[in-house]
Amino acid sequence: MPCFLGGADLEKRDFMDTAGLLVALSECCGTSGRENEAAAFVERELSKYAEVKRDNLGNVIGKMAGDGPRVMLEAHLDEIGLVVTGIDEEGFIKVEAVGGVDRRVLPGCEVVVFGKYPLPGVVCTLPPHLTKDGDRKKVPAVSEMAVDIGFGYERAKELVSPGDRAAFKNRAARLLEGQVCGKALDNRAGVAALLRCAEMLSREKTGVEVAFAFCTREETGQQGATAAAFSVEPDIAVAVDVSYGLTPDSPKIKCGRVGGGPMIGVAPVLSKDVTDLLFRVAKDKGIAFQTEIMAGRTGTDADVIAASRSGVKTGLVSVPLKYMHTPVEVVDAGDVEAAASLLCEFVKAAKEGILL
Repeated sequence: MPCFLGGADLEKRDFMDTAGLLVALSECCGTSGRENEAAAFVERELSKYAEVKRDNLGNVIGKMAGDGPRVMLEAHLDEIGLVVTGIDEEGFIKVEAVGGVDRRVLPGCEVVVFGKYPLPGVVCTLPPHLTKDGDRKKVPAVSEMAVDIGFGYERAKELVSPGDRAAFKNRAARLLEGQVCGKALDNRAGVAALLRCAEMLSREKTGVEVAFAFCTREETGQQGATAAAFSVEPDIAVAVDVSYGLTPDSPKIKCGRVGGGPMIGVAPVLSKDVTDLLFRVAKDKGIAFQTEIMAGRTGTDADVIAASRSGVKTGLVSVPLKYMHTPVEVVDAGDVEAAASLLCEFVKAAKEGILL
C-alpha cells in the first residue's frame, strides 16, 4: 500500500533541495511498528549511494566499504501515532497512543487509519457549547478519545481491526526562510541529514567503512537501534535525532534556536572523544553548531548504541525542532544541511583512527 500522503508520485520525484526532501519524508507514513512506507522510501534513496538491506526488525542498513574504522551513523525512522484498541457499538474507533503523543492537540485532528485500506478519519471533539465550564481546561486521556471514520459498527469492523495503526494526516508545508512544517519531522529531519551525508560521502574517498542505520521503534523502546548496533558492530557511532527548538513559552536553557545549526550533545553516556571531535570538526570547518547538555541519558537511540556489545564510542547530533510530538513540527532545512556536513567531515576526520 503506497504512502497515503504522497502515493506513487513519491517514487518519481527528484528532490532538488533539503527542504524538498524533508517535505517528502514528512509525508511518508511510519508509525512505530509499521514503518514499511518510510523504510521503502529511505531504501530507494539510500541505494543510490550504498549497498542496502533490511533486517528482521525493519531497519534499513546501508554500507559504504572502507579499510578504516567502522563508523555507524544512525537516525530513527518511526513516528508517533495511534493504535486501534476496539470499535464501539456506534462505529467509533477507540485508540491508544503509540509513543509520546501530545494529547492536547488530538481533538479535531485529521488522521488516517490503516485498516484493510487507508481510511481517513478525525479525532472526535466535543463542541464548546456542550462542554461544562469546569471541563474546558481538562484534556482527556487518549484511551478516552475516539476516531470517527464515518461508518457504523458493522462496516467499521469489516475494515478496521484492533492493532491497526493510525497516523496524522497533515501535509507538510514550506514556511519562510527555509523552514519546513509537518508531521514526523521527529525524526525525519535526522533521516534527511543522513541521506544528505550519504550523498556527500559518495563523492569522497574517506578510507572509512561507513554504515548508515535507519532504525525502527525508537518511540516505543529503541528496539530497532538495539538490534542494528549489535549486527553492525561499529567502532564509533553518531546518532542523529531532534531536540527542543526555542519558542516563546519554552525554557531557553533547554532549547536550541531553530536556524542556529545542529546541536552537539554532551552527556555521561556519550563518548567525550567523539563529542570533542564533533566540536573540533565544526569549528575547523566553520559549521554553525549549538550545544546540548544532558545530565544523564539522552532519551535517544545513542543510549542503547553506546551500551551495545562491549560498548561503542557514541556521539549525538540533534536538529532543533519546534512543537515536538505534534502534527505541526517545524525544522530549518539549513540546520539539516549543516548536520549532514558535520557528519561528513566527522567521518573524514575519523579515518585516522584517533578515536579507537
